[in-house]
Amino acid sequence: MNIARVSLLASFLYCFGLYGQAGQLDTSFGIGGMAFLDMDTSYFSVVDMAIQNDGKILVTGRINSGQGWDIYLVRCLPDGAPDQSFGNQGIVQTDIGTFWDEGRAIAVQPDGKIIVAAQSQVDIFGVLKLARYLPDGTLDATFATGGMASTPPPSYGSPYDIALNAEGDILVAGSSGDLSEIAVFRFTANGIPDSTFHADGIFNLSIAFGFNWAPRIMVQQDGSLLMAVVFGQSGAYDVGLVKLQSNGDLDLAFGDQGIATLSVSPGDEMIGGLGVQSDGSIIIAGQTDYYLNYDMFAARFTPGGILDASFGSNGVSRISISIGQDGARDLVIQPDDAILLTGYSGLNMTSMPVTVVRLSPNGQLDPGYGSSGIVLTGIPSMPSAQGVCVAMQPDGRLIVAAGGGHHPVLLRYLTWDPTGISVHDQAGDLISVFPNPASSMITIQFPQGSTSMVTWELVDAMGRIVASNKHHFQGSAEVSGDQLNIGQLAPGGYLVLFYANGRRGAVKLMKE
Repeated sequence: MNIARVSLLASFLYCFGLYGQAGQLDTSFGIGGMAFLDMDTSYFSVVDMAIQNDGKILVTGRINSGQGWDIYLVRCLPDGAPDQSFGNQGIVQTDIGTFWDEGRAIAVQPDGKIIVAAQSQVDIFGVLKLARYLPDGTLDATFATGGMASTPPPSYGSPYDIALNAEGDILVAGSSGDLSEIAVFRFTANGIPDSTFHADGIFNLSIAFGFNWAPRIMVQQDGSLLMAVVFGQSGAYDVGLVKLQSNGDLDLAFGDQGIATLSVSPGDEMIGGLGVQSDGSIIIAGQTDYYLNYDMFAARFTPGGILDASFGSNGVSRISISIGQDGARDLVIQPDDAILLTGYSGLNMTSMPVTVVRLSPNGQLDPGYGSSGIVLTGIPSMPSAQGVCVAMQPDGRLIVAAGGGHHPVLLRYLTWDPTGISVHDQAGDLISVFPNPASSMITIQFPQGSTSMVTWELVDAMGRIVASNKHHFQGSAEVSGDQLNIGQLAPGGYLVLFYANGRRGAVKLMKE
């Protein structure tokens, strides 16, 4: 064995010592893996979170100003420290005009400007408001009126989620003011209600008598809109999906005339998250009520809106962690299509840990993550803690925003464990990397199976993802690959992590 290969092996033995088990807190983040957002205020709650392209973390919700509730925006550096260049030592507080205001959702534009969808309570109804901030946290005076936009009177609305399309339009999903109808509002990039969308800029739909709302919305690659929805009467809420064309009309080819529904139990179902896997399969997650034993659930629909019986058990994966309250508040899908859920678990609402669950792409608990797929994290200052939002930083590490106390807490978890991965000089039938060692261009080559998915990530010695790609192949047996320029990387050892044909592994790469 030559000196270069001895050095490479030693470097990765050291590298493996730096990593913990998948699901462990990342102790390089905050204090022991937790960042406590104590901004010298008496109380503020977390409702939504977003990760910027540079890894900085944005959180919004409501804050007690002493004169009522205002919306706020906090930005942290990738390591969890407050971003002192943002607002007032990392926080921006905005009074949008009533006693009770709350930030509900965040979107980051490609130019770095930040949009917060908020609700302002007027009498018994809510009014939808949008605030746009410059990257330094000041309101953008060029947006609508003084940085603030709202639906035209007399339109009331309760926003729950926000998304941007390729043209820069702003889509806000939620409900009508009285919660009787699902509502989607579209604004132009400048904050003007877009009258060309459906009917006067608003799409409304009542699926069933009672309450109807859309907790989640996302824009698909073709510009169509996908919403996860809840509808019905209290005690028997059901959930489902609604798909709209880009102009706001129902996509009648999806599900049953644009709507796909799901009833997991005789009791209530609630939505906590929405995501799409690499082949277009749609994942929803939330809580289901089995006669007062509340369980977490995830379900998968085909791209056409049909429940996918190959997922979990007949399309639904039900996760019962405790004999009390279990539920998912949000989800994120990894590059390899594994599903990460965050939420809560406990006998009662006064004693709960933050809960993170990882499912395989087909809905089974991942035995390589935490304890049989489940991670429970207690926070001493937050006895009723729950994961409210989850997202992945650009380097692949998992951020969870937790609520349940007087101030939010951010937690960062490791998402993979190299001690459980087969490491090779080359992976033969699965993947090859050449030349190796290399100084500039490399080729990452893999066979295309008949229905295979290949995901690879180039990871440095600190666990940071410096490059990645994924492919989903159907009906081809040709060999293909990706070319990558590594000339800008520092010399040393790297891993090319891969997931192919249901197998995980890694190839060692030496950068000269």
